[in-house]
Amino acid sequence: MTSQTAVEIRTPHTLLHNALVPALLLVTATLPLMPWLPGYWHNQQRIGQVLVFCLCVLAGVLSLRSQTSNSPLLGTGPRNCLAAVLLAGLTSALLAQHTDWALAEFGLAILSLALGGTVAASRRRLGPALDQALLGTLTLMISCFLALYFFLYYWQVTHTGTLNAYKLLWGFSNPRFLAQFLALALPVIVWPLLRDETSRREKLLVSVIAALGWTLAITSAARGLALGMAVAMIWLSLSGTAGRRWSMLQLRSAALGLLVYLLMLSAIPAWLGVEVTEHAANRLHTSLSSRDILWPLALEMIQQKPWLGVGPMHFSAHFNVVAAHPHQAILQIASEWGIPVAIIVIALVFLAARATFRMLRKTTDSRDPTDTLRVCLAGGIATVLTLAMVDGILVMPNVELWLAIIAGWLLGLHPAASAPATSSSILRRGWLLAQTLAAVFLAGIVFRDLPALTMQTEGYSQTFESHLQPRFWIQGVIDDLDRALIIQQDHRQQSR
Repeated sequence: MTSQTAVEIRTPHTLLHNALVPALLLVTATLPLMPWLPGYWHNQQRIGQVLVFCLCVLAGVLSLRSQTSNSPLLGTGPRNCLAAVLLAGLTSALLAQHTDWALAEFGLAILSLALGGTVAASRRRLGPALDQALLGTLTLMISCFLALYFFLYYWQVTHTGTLNAYKLLWGFSNPRFLAQFLALALPVIVWPLLRDETSRREKLLVSVIAALGWTLAITSAARGLALGMAVAMIWLSLSGTAGRRWSMLQLRSAALGLLVYLLMLSAIPAWLGVEVTEHAANRLHTSLSSRDILWPLALEMIQQKPWLGVGPMHFSAHFNVVAAHPHQAILQIASEWGIPVAIIVIALVFLAARATFRMLRKTTDSRDPTDTLRVCLAGGIATVLTLAMVDGILVMPNVELWLAIIAGWLLGLHPAASAPATSSSILRRGWLLAQTLAAVFLAGIVFRDLPALTMQTEGYSQTFESHLQPRFWIQGVIDDLDRALIIQQDHRQQSR
């Protein structure tokens, strides 16, 4: 009787916990597809990110109340390293000039880790059912982007007489941000093509979506995506047969995507006499796109405060005329969190890459769906980490969400670190408390800023007469704006 009662008490919590996973995916998927917030996509996606994090915390509370005994997701060493990173980050945030914004960035880091852990634990609990849900979500999102792409193409050709390639891309404040999402999604959606049990019709459909997904990527003219995919192809090709199959699929999809792009943006417009602007061929160049300005600024901050950095998010507290982040992940972490944190993060990434590579080598000839999925997920992580060396992956909310999800998904495929530890209850509760505080703090910032967000953004644009610099919000400069205006005016005078 006691056992039955316990089951009855736990069942509602378990059912609600399982229902939160599709709810979390639904919110994440709709953020770049449905404009439910007036203004800019970036702001909408930041608010949605906070909502997803709140759902993640709720899932953690239900998991704790259900009293399920889960195996640790990480070994003792990686857990201690992450604890050291968070302790250093909290110290840096408390010492920073703008403590509220520093704590906001710190909260984003905590909740990104929590989201990855939630996805990993869910994969171990739900098994292949979660694989299908995540794959279906990514495929559906790309399909929606493609439907909008072709609709906007038809509309521009028939109603405007001109064709702006950038305006074919939907859901992001900058077309490059779509490429950041595709860096994670394109490597994963080809998974059915590596599975023997996939039907011929499904393989044909996936091949078409993958090729047209590359058309989206080429339209965005993101050089970093091409670089990241090339690195991932080389790395996975060295891992064995499965990695080489994945690489050949990406090469085939990229070639077909390029053909479609040339047909739609070159051949058809030339035939119809339609002018094309923002053509990818006109936007491919070898310059550093002002990174030669941003990276030295980050290095100066590292020299000034090497141990704890200038504070999380505080690159945006030192105004420059280019951007509110250095467009380089290592420099961003080192300048804002300190060199020791950057070293630990690099070490953790290296250890994770080595463990994944060894697993890929061990299962290189396997046709098991889990083993082939691991190849695709590793390709996505390798692509986006390479892209992070030249772009602002750690700033864009939608990409931050999917990076946490894909990383957690891959972690969930790995064998458990050890047997369940009964003594970890206090640590679990402490970690859940940290997540809760972070979620409440971020929600407070959203409610504080939302009423005047559009007005503040438009005011910045009118005052500075320049592009917006995304960070937490689309206008991400947290420096004193009067001082920033003086710096901008001095820069314009020097440029004349």
